[in-house]
Amino acid sequence: MTPEQLNLKYVLVDRKKDFEVIDFCEKNALSIQNLDEDKDESSYITKRNLLSDYGYSLAKSGQNEKATFILTEALRLHERQSRFRDDKNGYQPLLFLLGEAQYNANRIEEAKQTFQKLIEIAPDNASYKSWVVGTTNYQRRKISKVAFTSFVIWLLISVLLGNNMTDWFRLTFDVIGLLLFVTWAIVDLKSYFVKRKYR
Repeated sequence: MTPEQLNLKYVLVDRKKDFEVIDFCEKNALSIQNLDEDKDESSYITKRNLLSDYGYSLAKSGQNEKATFILTEALRLHERQSRFRDDKNGYQPLLFLLGEAQYNANRIEEAKQTFQKLIEIAPDNASYKSWVVGTTNYQRRKISKVAFTSFVIWLLISVLLGNNMTDWFRLTFDVIGLLLFVTWAIVDLKSYFVKRKYR
């Protein structure tokens, strides 16, 4: 199918309805994939636009794994333009959606790298900074929660049973409590410094 034929069919799709865009792109997946972006401008633009809309709709409908793959391909096509980073209506929103899809698919390290790319493009964007902080501190928050909960349990046991412990057991128990507290404090301090860095 030629780019013109695909575009004529796509005009009939209501692009505000994600399921219609997804349905169209999946029914015409082979034709879209077979467009040779190196052949001419029409093939390149058609392929880029259809994959961009498809990836956008997938991400918005919560199909994160598939969206990650399609958005990566769409962004590759956008990056063929010389000033792709300046495209605030195309490239940046798609890159942001890719980061969200990666995060929702539990691909945290990939999401962090995506949002760091966005900060390179727009260093003052508070939303991008917030996502970098969130993805950087993702594992730390989990560790902090476990360490803090364990420390609270340790504290309760220490208060309730501390007098009934042997000296050797009490010493071991105190060392465990100290390690839990230090772990929690260090992890929280690291998280705090990451937040300060991206203020």
